[in-house]
Amino acid sequence: MKSTSVLLGCLTLFLILLGCSSEEQQAAAEVAPQKLIRVQTLHAAFSDLQEEFTLPGSLEAWQDLLQAAEVAGPVEWVGPDEGDKVRPGEELVRIDSLALQAARDSALSNFQLCKKTLERQKRLVEEQLVSTQEYEVASSALEMASASLRSAEIMLAKGSLKATLDGLLEERYVEAGEYVKVGAPLVRVVQIDQLKVNVDVPEKDVQFLHKGDRIKVVSAEISGLEHLAIQAEITHIAYVADPVTRTYRVRLKVDNRGGGLRPGMILRAHFVRRSFDNVLTVPLYAVVDREGEKYLFVKDGAFVRRQAVRLDGVVGGAVMVAAGLSEGAEVVIKGQQLLNDGDQVEVEE
Repeated sequence: MKSTSVLLGCLTLFLILLGCSSEEQQAAAEVAPQKLIRVQTLHAAFSDLQEEFTLPGSLEAWQDLLQAAEVAGPVEWVGPDEGDKVRPGEELVRIDSLALQAARDSALSNFQLCKKTLERQKRLVEEQLVSTQEYEVASSALEMASASLRSAEIMLAKGSLKATLDGLLEERYVEAGEYVKVGAPLVRVVQIDQLKVNVDVPEKDVQFLHKGDRIKVVSAEISGLEHLAIQAEITHIAYVADPVTRTYRVRLKVDNRGGGLRPGMILRAHFVRRSFDNVLTVPLYAVVDREGEKYLFVKDGAFVRRQAVRLDGVVGGAVMVAAGLSEGAEVVIKGQQLLNDGDQVEVEE
């Protein structure tokens, strides 16, 4: 009996001590502060957005002319060297000018003789000393001589090859003393103050483009060189798709008066698909999608509340909010995947 009493006393003391320990732990838990979740926030704001798409293209000279010989003969003289700038009307190559000049002088002499003969025949007809038939023969001879003179002058002019545009002498295929035949290539002249870019645009995007639109083109990234960003203009949009690629060829005109671009360079053309003015946006990654519902966490004091939203499309990394959010709301953009409605948060700088 005495042992039993001692045992019951020990058990009672143990239960009392255990109860006190539980009460102390509960009190400590109530006193301990709640762990805060660290987040980053951003204020929702209205802005203008542009939905763009980018396509590659290669630069070409606006005009690339291969000028050939129109008369046969030895090359008598060559002018500018390769790489020199040329102006319209500037002489580039001269072919057998002596022979062509002699032919023209002969035709001119014959024309002048026929002209004097016709004038003399005219006086004789008026004096009735010759028949009108002789006058008509002289008139026909003058017409033939005039045609021969024009032909000789044309051939003389063709012997002097001149630039037809303001550009650069890219290549010269002959040297002085060479004999050339009709049709032989002589020089290649390219226009460089403005260039063109041909871009193949997919069917789904060509509907957003219009002739005259201004777009931005950027040079390809090359190690050690900075990008060149310039404006271009759409000058042509094909109406018929390429049968193989099913794309539409779009031609852009690029101003190159600064000379920083060269034909053959690869560019990226930034086209605008659609524009949105004054829309409320937040970063796309701020949106939480759980169980088919899309919502944002909005900071309200020291806590956050879950805010269901209706979205109206994504442009780049931004999403347009059609309903459920007001301007200036402090939206959680980092740490939102760890949050629940009513959580207490700490905002990082």
